[in-house]
Amino acid sequence: MLLGMKSAFRTVTVAHLLAFCPVLFTGCGGNEGGSNTSTPTTAPSAQTGPAAVTTIRNVDAKAAQQLLSENSDIQVLDVRTPEEYAAGHLAGARNLDFNAPEFRENLSKLDRDKTYLVHCGAGGRSTRSLSRFKDLGFKSVIHLDGGFNGWVEAGQAIENPGRAKP
Repeated sequence: MLLGMKSAFRTVTVAHLLAFCPVLFTGCGGNEGGSNTSTPTTAPSAQTGPAAVTTIRNVDAKAAQQLLSENSDIQVLDVRTPEEYAAGHLAGARNLDFNAPEFRENLSKLDRDKTYLVHCGAGGRSTRSLSRFKDLGFKSVIHLDGGFNGWVEAGQAIENPGRAKP
């Protein structure tokens, strides 16, 4: 009998909670005009806008190559030095030197709505660059784990292969 009462009590309690959920979530916000607007708790950045959320995925060379072959809209961004880039790079890659003083400024000129596959030599500089992508409000970034060296070691094709040093 006692067990049955506990079960009934739980049912009533859950039913009461469900009945009051709209009150809990709408509260007494003082929205006299009845409009359905809200004020953000933090002001959006002037550079990123209110809906800037960066999705970052980490992939190895094989997965990156598959993504590039399936989606021609992905932009490859090589954040190595111009000398490293000239020695060999992924096909279609754009060079934007992470160590250059104007890196953030140059990055800010890119289309934030595109998806970027970013890499460096081994993964250190490109990993550090990810916070810049977030700060600037890029929507989608794919990080190549192992960088250019991992790409070459996986046997993936590169441009200027005679000059590349894995």
